[in-house]
Amino acid sequence: AITPHGNALRGTLPPYEGEGKIGPLLVDLWHRTQKPFVVSINGGMLYDGLERYLGEHGIPVFRSAERAVFALAAWTRHRLALGH
Repeated sequence: AITPHGNALRGTLPPYEGEGKIGPLLVDLWHRTQKPFVVSINGGMLYDGLERYLGEHGIPVFRSAERAVFALAAWTRHRLALGH
């Protein structure tokens, strides 16, 4: 899950570089793993570019952790029903 930091933390964390740093790392991991993989981005418009970037690479992105967990649960039920 990628969560934003507010102005109160400005200067204490590195600047947001989603598409430039986090995005390529997640895409690389997506291609190297066989495990189910979703991303939850719990942020506002600042993260729209990252959401778009990940979606363009086929990574399922959800704007809440709850929806991401529900998606993984549905995927798991489907795989179990198929006997995997």
